[in-house]
Amino acid sequence: MIRIVTDQTIMIMNTLPPLQMMEVMVAGNLRKRNEIKKRMKLIWKMVILRLHQRNPGLFGQLSSINNL
Repeated sequence: MIRIVTDQTIMIMNTLPPLQMMEVMVAGNLRKRNEIKKRMKLIWKMVILRLHQRNPGLFGQLSSINNL
């Protein structure tokens, strides 16, 4: 992922106290991590659904996929 850093972003980050700056960075990392988890979960559901379409007996009931 490419992160675009502008002069305005640097100015805002420089005005924050160090602890607050760390909190902003950690919050951003947690948000990214949660987005990645959601994306991976969706991808696995799509993979399982595709495999189920090809071989319905392989995964049993489709309702169990919603429990992932």
